[in-house]
Amino acid sequence: MAVLLTLALGAGPLAVVAAAEPQQQTSVVVPGPVTGLELSAEANSVTVSWQAPISGGAPQRYIVHLKPEGGKKGSGKTKRPKAQKTEAVFNNLESGATYTLWVRARNEAGKGERVHASITLPEEITLPDNEPPPQDVTPPEQPGDGDGQQQGDVTPPKVEKPCKAPGGQSADSVLVGNFDQERRRSDWSTNEFVLTQGFTAGDAAATLEGIEVCIGTPLHVAHIATIRAELWSAAAGGEPGAKLVGLVAPDQMGNGDVVFAAPPRTVLDANTAYHFVLYTTGRVDLRVAATFSTDEDPGGQNGWSIADTSYEISAQTPQGGNWVEEPVNGVMSMRIKGH
Repeated sequence: MAVLLTLALGAGPLAVVAAAEPQQQTSVVVPGPVTGLELSAEANSVTVSWQAPISGGAPQRYIVHLKPEGGKKGSGKTKRPKAQKTEAVFNNLESGATYTLWVRARNEAGKGERVHASITLPEEITLPDNEPPPQDVTPPEQPGDGDGQQQGDVTPPKVEKPCKAPGGQSADSVLVGNFDQERRRSDWSTNEFVLTQGFTAGDAAATLEGIEVCIGTPLHVAHIATIRAELWSAAAGGEPGAKLVGLVAPDQMGNGDVVFAAPPRTVLDANTAYHFVLYTTGRVDLRVAATFSTDEDPGGQNGWSIADTSYEISAQTPQGGNWVEEPVNGVMSMRIKGH
């Protein structure tokens, strides 16, 4: 081992002191470009996936940016998933429009090269008011363990503005809600997506009667659909943790206010975070109204709140999927009913 010799002067004889040569530290380098970039589109959403860079330093996070083709500088939406997530979903987009997108990796040394792609969304499909659902001879799916409602032959509902501002609602029956907040965005689609909205109980426990949401006109109307509505716990990071109970959908469902009923004696613990999870496993795609606002309506119970952040999974069921956090401008319109 190489050493550096220094002379030490003192009262005694000449002494020789050996000091180890300093070790060189390895510097962190900027990540290379991501690989395997892929895009897929629904009528109102884009899913982007990629693989980690094969060159440069290890990424700590990714930056994913999407904007309309020809959009002004600074426009669009940006997501910043952590290194272990290599997929992002952008919802509430304009059907038929073209979007450009880029992905880059970053770490403490800096940002890697952008990898670009573009995609055109398909046109949204709606059926006329008087068009009957398509014929299908497939046997209907059987309901599961009580957490879904089997739909029979569905008559396409009339297209109208659903879920008008409620009136005459007893404040005693609403624990928390944001129905009266202005809705300024497209509805969320359940087509190949599991949607969830979090909320937190107040200082006192309560019995849950049901969760009310605003359902828009179905995008695709067929006569087989299983609608799943569930109450989940919240994990330590805020995302959904585990299913607690299944909620029951009404026998008939069109566009408008819909209450998913809770089983008897379903108790919400005080100061506890929960998630309302909604998805469909058949061929009916529901649209759920959302709002930019994160405010709660007057009349809710003290201490109750609706989470500023929501989550989704790009899949038909939550099993095996990764929850993706949605930013503050995506809040489901909902009311938690109970006493």
